[in-house]
Amino acid sequence: MINKNNIIKENQRKTLYDPNLAEYLNKKVEEEKRRRELEKKLGKGIEEIEENLEKKIENMGKIIGLKEVGREKHPDMVNGVSFSPDGRYIATGCWDRYLRIFKIINNHGKIKLKRILEKELPSYVEGVSFSPDGRYIATGCLDDLLIFEIIKIINNSDEIELDLEQILREAHPKSVEDVSFSPDGRYIATGCYDGFLRIFEIINNPDKIKLNQEPILKKHPTTVNRISFSPDGRYIATGCDDRYLRIFEISKNHNKLELNRILEEGHPDSVQGVSFSPDGRYIATGCYDDFLRIFKIINNPDKIELNLKPILRKDHPNSVHKVSFSPDGRYIATGCLDEHLRIFEIIREKYKNLPLYNNKKSKDL
Repeated sequence: MINKNNIIKENQRKTLYDPNLAEYLNKKVEEEKRRRELEKKLGKGIEEIEENLEKKIENMGKIIGLKEVGREKHPDMVNGVSFSPDGRYIATGCWDRYLRIFKIINNHGKIKLKRILEKELPSYVEGVSFSPDGRYIATGCLDDLLIFEIIKIINNSDEIELDLEQILREAHPKSVEDVSFSPDGRYIATGCYDGFLRIFEIINNPDKIKLNQEPILKKHPTTVNRISFSPDGRYIATGCDDRYLRIFEISKNHNKLELNRILEEGHPDSVQGVSFSPDGRYIATGCYDDFLRIFKIINNPDKIELNLKPILRKDHPNSVHKVSFSPDGRYIATGCLDEHLRIFEIIREKYKNLPLYNNKKSKDL
């Protein structure tokens, strides 16, 4: 005779010790720990940003094409491009010495940019990066890293204001070609004309931020043009004048960062732009040969690899000096020698009803 009480107890026992449930709960505990840690460092706004991004990039499908949806003419070459962490704004750095911030307006599938801030800097603006909490914006100039505090962002309006004076200025031996905050906001990296990648630890004080004066250094054969942290902060990529994209694994040894090179990918010409996608599945490069390329990242247990050929190429009228994925993974922006900022919608396999952008000029590598 079947004992119903025994069956109920057995099912309860299985439920209580279900390994899938345990794994799920452990994952949630780790996510909560990480959220609280980030909140302490960056402010409460990071929680909302993280939740929104997780929803937006989930199950987006693989990239199969690009479609240009926005363009903005600048007075000179566009060297720096950075989306704000909430995706509402985009900043550019230009050789006319101006930092500009635009509000992004989506009008029936077309992107319109409304300039809401323009600030002249001491020299050419080579790199631009928003901090992950949206409180600061950093720029790389002729020989300095400059960080400005964003003192006012009014929601649902067009207003952004910067502190009139930079809150931090870090001199470099030569031109600062690019700058990038780490995803957790604890570090800021610079690429320099002297061939060094530098990673500074950010020291948060009540009045203003400071940098640890002993940065991690990584020598490259030639100028480090561009840098990008992976979304999980485990890797950092560099684009160099010697035509190579490099990816380094970031590890800690006695609380000190160490960089281990795990990948080198040659290009036809100088690598001028680098950007990880927000889901970590792709990396985009801009090249002096006038092409934007997107590579698929293969995640192995011990290291990451790239497909030997890019999954997508998009030609430009001139060299592509900067690339940047939007935080939600729907767009990619490029800065070009032809003085234009361009924004492309990323077409993914999931949305097969949308037309595939077919670039007839592109050829296989």
